[in-house]
Order: sequence, then C-alpha cells, then structure tokens
Amino acid sequence: MTGRRSHGCSPGSAAVNFGRKPDIQAKARQDGPVDLSGVGAIAAAAVAALGIPAALAVGRWQMRAAIDAVQATAISDREQWRRSLRREACVQFLTATSEFDRIDSDRLDAEATEQAFTDAEAAIEGAHHRATEAYYILRIEAPDLSDPALRLLHAARQRAIGAVRSARSWQAEGVLRQLESESNPDMPSVRGALTNLMLAGGLPGVTPEEVERRRGQMMAAHFHALGLLNGLGVLTETQIRALMDAKKNPVWASELLKTLREARDAFLAAVHSTLNST
Repeated sequence: MTGRRSHGCSPGSAAVNFGRKPDIQAKARQDGPVDLSGVGAIAAAAVAALGIPAALAVGRWQMRAAIDAVQATAISDREQWRRSLRREACVQFLTATSEFDRIDSDRLDAEATEQAFTDAEAAIEGAHHRATEAYYILRIEAPDLSDPALRLLHAARQRAIGAVRSARSWQAEGVLRQLESESNPDMPSVRGALTNLMLAGGLPGVTPEEVERRRGQMMAAHFHALGLLNGLGVLTETQIRALMDAKKNPVWASELLKTLREARDAFLAAVHSTLNST
C-alpha cells in the first residue's frame, strides 16, 4: 500500500545493529600499537626487585666474613703480644736470678777481709731484691709459672749464701791450720770436738731418723766445739758459725748447687711448655 509510513529501523540499519560481533581487531587498531619497551621495563624492574633481598644477603655475608677476619687477626695479634710479654718476663727473671751466680766468691779466700764478705752479702741482698721484682712481674704476666719461678729464686739465693758461708768456712780452716802449724796446744781438743760434731750432726748417708735420735748428742757436741773455738780468740762469730755448719753437713754446698740446677731446669721446662702451648 502506497503512502504507508514504516515505523522502526530500516533494514539496512537493522543489519548494522543486530547480530554484529565486536570487531576486536578494529578496536586494537583504534587503540594503537602495544608499547613492548614499557612491558620489558616493568619486567626488568620486577626481576630487580626480586633480586634485592639476595643482594642484601650476599652483602651481609661478605660483611660478616670481613668482620670475622678482622677479629681473627686481632685475636692472633693479641696472642702474639701476650706471648711476647710472657717471654720477656721470663728472660728478665732468668737474668735477675743469674746475678747470684756472678757474685765473685772466688776472692773470698783465706786472705779476704771481713769487708769483702760484707760486700758479697750485700750484693746477694741486692740481687735478691731485683730478682724478687722480676718474679712479681713474671707472676703477673705468666701466673702459671709462679711456683717453679719461686723455687728457682729461693734456690739461687740459698746457693749464693752457701757460697759465701763456704768461703768463710775455708777462711776459718786456714786459721786453724795456721795454729796447728804453730803447735797450738788447744788444737787437738778443737779438732776432736769438730770431728764429734760432724759425727753427731749427720754424715752423708745418715737418715733423718738417726739424726733425730742423736739430737742430744749433737747438741752436746755443738756447744763443746763452740766453746773451744771461742776460746781460741782468733775467729769471728760468723767464721765459727760457718765452720760448724760445714762440719755438721759437709755436703751442704754441693746439695745447694744440685738443688739450684734442678730448679733452673724445671723452670726452663715449664717456660718452654707454656710458651709453646699459647
């Protein structure tokens, strides 16, 4: 029928609006090309972000290793320093105790004056003072060496005192021989008293128990000899005491020397053991 107005969309318009799928490719063309460089940058940033903890861990390990190395070096240096101090203290102590050996007792013979003996005894006390100072330094730096060091100090001093006492005894013997050469009438009694003192005091091989049993006999022999020697009027008190000590223990001087050698060997062995173990 002509002249009828058609309502709605035209067939062409219907073809366009109904039944059409979105054109994805057209949309992509409309939006433009994808920026691949941006995607790569984002990916790289993500990878780098993931690598930061690993880098921090590696850095921390390296720092820890460096600190450990520094600490190990510091400990080694400190131990070396301590060993050096201990060695120096040992050398100083040995040097101080060797002063006792250098006291010239060879000049303390029958011709020596009382002043010579006094000087020798003063030298012993001076050496003992210096050795004692060295001992206390050693005790601070190497306390584990205190005991053998103290034994060495005591043995060295006793050996020096014994050397001077022996020299006094030799001098007194020289005086007695001079009196014998002059046929002094008191000398037979003096010699007999000194022999009894030696027998009562303890000859080599006599046990301490035997000496204790004969203590009364020894005291009687001691005072008898003392009275006769004083009666001679030619010996000093120190000469008489040294002579009687020598008679009571004729091997005393050699025992002191043996004790000193043993003490020195024991100290050196302890020093080597200590320094090599630290």
